[in-house]
Amino acid sequence: NAQDRSNPKVIADIQFVWNIQDALPVGNVEVQLYSEGWEGATGLRIVKPGASDWDRPVSELPLNLTQVSLFPEGKTLQVLGINRAEVRLFTYDLSDPASPRLLGTVTKQMPESYYPGGSGAPEKGGADVMPVYIYYSLRTVRLDNGVLAVMPDTYSGETSKKILLFDISGSQPKARSDLDVARPSPGYG
Repeated sequence: NAQDRSNPKVIADIQFVWNIQDALPVGNVEVQLYSEGWEGATGLRIVKPGASDWDRPVSELPLNLTQVSLFPEGKTLQVLGINRAEVRLFTYDLSDPASPRLLGTVTKQMPESYYPGGSGAPEKGGADVMPVYIYYSLRTVRLDNGVLAVMPDTYSGETSKKILLFDISGSQPKARSDLDVARPSPGYG
């Protein structure tokens, strides 16, 4: 209350919290994936287990990604996400949580069929065509042989799918050849 400006009084306490989308243990810390809303900035907060929102994180890693998935393995963390028309995979070593170390990055281009005309560009057909944004999700499976299989899935009825493959069996991620999967012919099954 500030009616008496010389002697203001606190009458309420409001605590703002992080928008945590995912939290998981990696080594001896907790990694929290946060987001600042739809298409907003994303990042990782590395905190001590049980830390409150007010506790200072051990470290932070800003991400410029959407559709983020996290894959921990010991003190290593794989971070998969989309940046415009690219699927990106980052591998971090969290042995020293105060100084996460980037071990490697792999980037794969989304097939153009997922972004008609290219990333956020107008469809081929003239300058007066509105930009087309296709919303999709990443269907992701971590296989036993250390391969991460990622299938971007739109909701626009595409006739074929591309499965992006990443090798995460070593300390640095590697690209593998992608798989094209066609829809079965009519009458199949």
